[in-house]
Parts: sequence; structure tokens; C-alpha cells
Amino acid sequence: MGETMGAGHLDRLRRIRGLVARNDKYDTSRTRLVCYSGSGFTEELLRLGERDEVELVGVGDLYG
Repeated sequence: MGETMGAGHLDRLRRIRGLVARNDKYDTSRTRLVCYSGSGFTEELLRLGERDEVELVGVGDLYG
């Protein structure tokens, strides 16, 4: 709790998406990775968000 989200969190989501797609049972080609954080995001993750690799949702997005 209270941890700033970083690239490691995104890596975990990527691994989970890969596991879900395994054996072609589920189509994850349109899956959108989204990180929600009340404590913010690291600079690295913000850069990845700018490249549309992940959608970042912060407190301001939810309550702003």
C-alpha cells in the first residue's frame, strides 16, 4: 500500500496476459494493460504510458 507503481508492475501484467493467451484458449490481442495507483507512477512507467504501451490511471483521473 502506498507504493509508487513502476515498470515491474507492468511486467507482471504482461506475464499474466501471456499466461492467459497460452494455448490459444483466449484471444488477448486487444487486451489493454491498465495500472491504477493512488501513490503515483515512476518516470519510467510514465514514459511507457506516453507511448501507449499502458494506460495509467491516478487519483486525479478518478476523483478530479
